[in-house]
Amino acid sequence: MSAAVEDELVEVRASEASRRIPVFGGRCAGQAGSDWLYVFTLQRPMTLADDVPLRIELLADGEMRAYPGQLVGTTAFDVTVSTPVKLPDKLPSVSLSTDPSFLLEQLLERLAELGEDASDLPLALFGFRQPELGAPAGDLDDDSANEFQLDALRAVLERDVTYVWGPPGTGKTTTLALIAEHLVRRGMRVLAVASTNVAVDNAVLKVAERLAGSGSVVRFGTPQLAALREPAGLAGATRGNLMQTMPLPFDTDVIPDSNLILSEAKDLASGPTGKILRGRAAQNDIGVTVVSPKRLPDPREEAARQRALRRAAVLGATLSRLALSPDVAASGFDAVLLDEASAAPLPSAFFAASLARAKVVALGDPKQLPPVALSSRPAARRWLQRDVFAQAGLDDDDPRAVLLREQYRMHPSIARVANELVYGGRLIDATRDGSHCEAVRLLDTSGEGGRCIRLDGSRQNELHAGLAIEAASQLLTEIESGPDERPVAIITPYRAQSRLIWRMLRDARLDRRVDVGTVHRFQGLERQAVVFDTVEAAPERPAPFLCGGYGSEAMRLINVAITRARSRLVLIANLDHLRRSLRRDSTLLGLLELVREGG
Repeated sequence: MSAAVEDELVEVRASEASRRIPVFGGRCAGQAGSDWLYVFTLQRPMTLADDVPLRIELLADGEMRAYPGQLVGTTAFDVTVSTPVKLPDKLPSVSLSTDPSFLLEQLLERLAELGEDASDLPLALFGFRQPELGAPAGDLDDDSANEFQLDALRAVLERDVTYVWGPPGTGKTTTLALIAEHLVRRGMRVLAVASTNVAVDNAVLKVAERLAGSGSVVRFGTPQLAALREPAGLAGATRGNLMQTMPLPFDTDVIPDSNLILSEAKDLASGPTGKILRGRAAQNDIGVTVVSPKRLPDPREEAARQRALRRAAVLGATLSRLALSPDVAASGFDAVLLDEASAAPLPSAFFAASLARAKVVALGDPKQLPPVALSSRPAARRWLQRDVFAQAGLDDDDPRAVLLREQYRMHPSIARVANELVYGGRLIDATRDGSHCEAVRLLDTSGEGGRCIRLDGSRQNELHAGLAIEAASQLLTEIESGPDERPVAIITPYRAQSRLIWRMLRDARLDRRVDVGTVHRFQGLERQAVVFDTVEAAPERPAPFLCGGYGSEAMRLINVAITRARSRLVLIANLDHLRRSLRRDSTLLGLLELVREGG
């Protein structure tokens, strides 16, 4: 695994991953712990890893200044960053310099530090031994959980390693919270991890809701969800200096001191349920303590920060944050819950599992996309482009996995398509949607003359792009949403098509209402309505990664695309071209024929 990470490190350093990103329209989005949060508008679409260190460079008072920061999350049009510094009110010209290689370097260090005694549970998670059984869990009853979620809880209580297979909308995060609550009530200390900040935020909020104050829930790092932020200007704050836990890989041109803003450390003696660096959580009483990853220079404040971490019954953090913060990793946990496990790189999953003393739980969907990597060397393909389910050798009926069967997200017509193509009829609908809307429809471009062209190693279809914009505009009139939401997403397999649609949405002034991106960017997300643009048309034959059948990369990609939708799904495809080009058993052709026939 370390060799694979080293190969990836070489590729990242040689690529454009370390680059300067121009942004504009910066605005303060509030505070989270000791950090200030800023949202900037991207000048071009890009995908960036959560928690990557960065440098914020801006022109202030006629001179260039640079400030340390962290990337919190991105959408197609915006990027959210955190910084210990309150930036100037006007941010006309800003650039962000990122260095993803630093995350890989830190992960290599953590893997090198692992001893043999910490590797038993990770090796079991990776399928090198069978899970060990313990005492029976006994009767379990919870009115808020369905029978399949209770089966998952029972398996976790009785085994040291458990795989929870959660198809879209079946309540993986709810199940994680159920498991965390029961482990805490049995005296265990729990670490909940995921690849993205938003997944960790959702997990800690659900856990806090279930524990209802009977155990401390700590969000370690900078949250992305507004519910865990403190609105700008409302924080009680004191001035001070900040020493970071991790060194940034940049030589900062300006080292700010008087402008650093720290949230006031209140109720130092109140223990894990106090207000230490809680941000908005302290105001809303949602039961989540937001703890900064940075050390505090004041001994009393730093002692309070450390105490909040030590006394946490449940601690939530990203996988990247674990690698960047060895002090938290060293504190030890009884159980590690790995959410969105299919997207977790194996080296990061191995390290996270090494922090558990008794139990490891992987929650995810092996029918969704695995992690991605730049390197194509054998070690990288083996260890960076496969998920824990494939590594453990799980099949569809594996007794080591518990399947969550009841889905709550999708309109039954959408769920029916995914169920037949991917899940073998295993899913059942929790509720029946009584609406008579056409939840799934196909826009067939066979007779409209659209062409697919190759562009920068990708593909583009202008006819399809225009139809996608029209379909998204129509969907906005059919569904209800708040004024600040992007309820509709246009999803495509190709970066070039995504960039074209991105520009068209900007020109049509729909960028605040419609999201766009490749399928990989939307894994783990959901929207009220989805337009899936297949792009393919003459004269090009479909790309190999779209041609496979059951169990292939194509199946996983198509499954992610269609199951992001809650109430509406529109497919754009040249059906005649795909019928001529694809095998009859391909998942993409099966999807289109199924929808054409009425599901």
